[in-house]
Amino acid sequence: MIVRWRQPICRFASVLGAMLCATAAAADSLGGVAPGLQKDAKCIYRVLRKTPGIDQIKLGVSLSGHWFHPYVEYRAAPDQTGSRFVVRFEAVRDCTPDNLGSCCSRKGEHYCFMAWLPGISAVGGPGPSDWGASAIGEAWETKCHVPSMAIFT
Repeated sequence: MIVRWRQPICRFASVLGAMLCATAAAADSLGGVAPGLQKDAKCIYRVLRKTPGIDQIKLGVSLSGHWFHPYVEYRAAPDQTGSRFVVRFEAVRDCTPDNLGSCCSRKGEHYCFMAWLPGISAVGGPGPSDWGASAIGEAWETKCHVPSMAIFT
């Protein structure tokens, strides 16, 4: 399912309504999103659709940091306790080896897809579940040549 802003808010005659209307129009057209980034987001969406055990897959556009960028979201397969978690990867720009390590695009577009996952672990412990984010990220790298990284917060 591709999630986009819808236009009904544009009927409201208010400053907030006008701002939301402009945001909706730009998001519907993926305005400001680089064509290469659009292509990569659609590729990782297709990989997610073929990944067993996950569902509720969404591809959408987010506005933060003064730029429109894609996100992908999915409900992960159950972990060893049977819990399921909604994982959201968002495109992050301005990545450099200095601030994001290996998460920089090798295509010269300076972005990657990042997820922030909850969890902590004791030193030497098994660590929290990443809900399959590492394996899915490897599939994106192999099939789409898109870098990703999951960080525990």
